[in-house]
Amino acid sequence: MLGTCEEVLIDRRDALFPPSLSTFVVTITQDGRDLVTSRITAVIAIEGERWETPDPLMIAPLDQCEPIVPPEGVRHFEQATALLDPAYTPFSRGPVARVGGYVRPLEPRPIDAAWLIMILDWFPPSPFTRNDPPTGGVSIDFTVHLHRTLDPLADDAWLTGSFHADQSTDGLALELGTMRDPDGRVLAESFHTRWTG
Repeated sequence: MLGTCEEVLIDRRDALFPPSLSTFVVTITQDGRDLVTSRITAVIAIEGERWETPDPLMIAPLDQCEPIVPPEGVRHFEQATALLDPAYTPFSRGPVARVGGYVRPLEPRPIDAAWLIMILDWFPPSPFTRNDPPTGGVSIDFTVHLHRTLDPLADDAWLTGSFHADQSTDGLALELGTMRDPDGRVLAESFHTRWTG
């Protein structure tokens, strides 16, 4: 498996753009075929307008949530433990495509960019509450916006994750996901196009 990385440097020195913005495109190939393409846009720290308007948390209280029981042999479930909102249970044929709950790493570690990208694809796909596998959650495209990282969580602290796909058209649905810190601040968001069959 080989990887290539191309940097496209955009340098705009006007009032609308920061002075240093870089976009990296990474392509992983195997046997001459492209398997994964990743695009990363990075910018230096700048001063600018700042605000946060958090949405109300639409997840049941921690003590009402149920432990996730992952299928055997799926290694990425070894990275975290979670409690799911019982109102939106995978494979329940519920009326909405929604999954949410509380999550934390299994071992103490920083909540860094790599872990946040992983955890946004770790939860059961929200269409599973309406559809049965293998349809309902196959990834077509996965985009993550990172807002902030965290030091390791306190022993009693949890992150919250919420995911929903409000419509499916011709077998494709856009799932929107949000990971928040224990204070409700957004850590990262995902935009996940899924095949729903």
